[in-house]
Amino acid sequence: MAGRKISWTKAAVSACVLFQILNALSILLLLMAAFRVLIDPASINASSGEPVSVCFFGANFSLNGMSLYSTDGAATVPGVIIYMLIGCALSAMRFLAFGNIRRVIDFSGSPFCRESVEKLRSAGELFLGTVALQVAYCLITMFFAFGSLSLNVNLKFDDIVIGVILLCTSEIFQRGAQMQEEQDGLV
Repeated sequence: MAGRKISWTKAAVSACVLFQILNALSILLLLMAAFRVLIDPASINASSGEPVSVCFFGANFSLNGMSLYSTDGAATVPGVIIYMLIGCALSAMRFLAFGNIRRVIDFSGSPFCRESVEKLRSAGELFLGTVALQVAYCLITMFFAFGSLSLNVNLKFDDIVIGVILLCTSEIFQRGAQMQEEQDGLV
């Protein structure tokens, strides 16, 4: 039975590391795409009413869940750069959240401690922060339209659900930490 627990722990840690690697790659690709747009503005693929993407190394690159649309077949370089940087920020937030989750899972001591509570709470807030960042970016683009671009944000409930579950789990761990402290005080 103990061997099975250890393998599930290793699998969960491995999954967190995999998600961190994928988010790090996403940051790298988005930064490369933003740099490509700075060097060659013609790499922006913009057709009226179609999602805007950046073409480099023979592939079109755009964000998942957020689409930039051209209203007149042209796209502004600052608008696309800011769009890519927002994507970097979203990936960085997810990278940090999965790092916190990994540290809680891989912790060798009692999981019911203040440190685990803070890491889980931070991870939940980071996931909810990705949604808030997408909404804020959408509102900013509505007020300060970047030339001929409009934004479509498809808010997915996965980040919201994961964030809420992590916040609820942190409350459970907080109660467990309180019980652990009470039990340690009795001994």
